[in-house]
Amino acid sequence: MNYTEKIDPRTINVARVICSFYNKPSYGWNPVSITAALHLYCHQELEYHTRHYNKTNSRPFRNLQESLPQGGNCEEKSVTLASLLVPVKNVEIRFVSVSKTDAAHLLLEAKFPALDQITVQNQLTEFYKQSRQIHCTEYNYSRENEWLIADPEMSEYIGDVRSLESTGYAWTKNDDWNWTQPYSTMYEKI
Repeated sequence: MNYTEKIDPRTINVARVICSFYNKPSYGWNPVSITAALHLYCHQELEYHTRHYNKTNSRPFRNLQESLPQGGNCEEKSVTLASLLVPVKNVEIRFVSVSKTDAAHLLLEAKFPALDQITVQNQLTEFYKQSRQIHCTEYNYSRENEWLIADPEMSEYIGDVRSLESTGYAWTKNDDWNWTQPYSTMYEKI
């Protein structure tokens, strides 16, 4: 991997504009609600566009300025979300490359080291309730019990692993989940 070198850290003003699209949470903006707003924007507003048309024909990688108006594939959308999140204090992010038998996918995971899981879940629930009028109660943490899925392509909300299960990249059983091919999963901390 090495997607970190593609990150554009000059995005603080873009992140502020995107957050202004959403209702200000009753408790104010914090790292959790900012992360949720930026993820939601990338998930809903950036259209998916493949880069690889066939084995010999592909288009160049889109940078942040190109991805925001034009969308991109999972790599470009993940780098765009990472670029937006880099300036946010008290959130850590990492790239995750997962695979299944016939494909690979890039996504982000986020963690909030200064907050306990209950606080993070309460802030996510409040943000989604106010911003989307939906009720999210299932936030799936990684095996280390710290990281939440923040996939700008497939996950409808932070912590949503069901969409990755429906596409074959993960499996779930009761309160447990894992990657379909965990031995080939790669992580790149930013």
